[in-house]
Amino acid sequence: MRAETYIVGSIGRDWRQSSPVDVLIEFTERSIDGGAHNREAVRHFLIEGDQVRRVDPVALSPRDFVDEWLTRSWDESATWSASPSLQQWHRKVHADFVAGEFDYPTMHCQTPDLWQVTVAPSNAQKNFEAEPDVYFLVRWSPPYHFKMVEISDKSWPRCNQKDPEADAWRTLFNTQEWRW
Repeated sequence: MRAETYIVGSIGRDWRQSSPVDVLIEFTERSIDGGAHNREAVRHFLIEGDQVRRVDPVALSPRDFVDEWLTRSWDESATWSASPSLQQWHRKVHADFVAGEFDYPTMHCQTPDLWQVTVAPSNAQKNFEAEPDVYFLVRWSPPYHFKMVEISDKSWPRCNQKDPEADAWRTLFNTQEWRW
């Protein structure tokens, strides 16, 4: 499919059973770090009758997950959060237009399934004035199940291993013809 960005997708259903319709769409989208990069956005839905629900994967990397978590409403982000207490942080950093920079590498923590993503937020209402860094602790279970575990204004000392591969470009589709 061709639009302002490239879009790939699939629609499937096991017709031998009464299973839900599975809709998976992947496309390039503006990141909150708009000046530095775009990101692969994933929309995955199951449709049963007149019920539509979004399911994993919602992102393909810890950084893209934080981007998605920040730009969605709390109702949606809450389903990807380990605790309702994260709503306070969501209110603090979520806005109609979320902007910031991923200036730091994603860090792998000493706990095997945890990664730290750092965002240097910009206040869109104050001429994109820089605000203090925010640290997001993300649980990543294979292949692409993410959960926001904790958020802080201080980095976690046990998250000290740079992991550039964590945010490498990925796709769920084996055809690469649509990418330039």
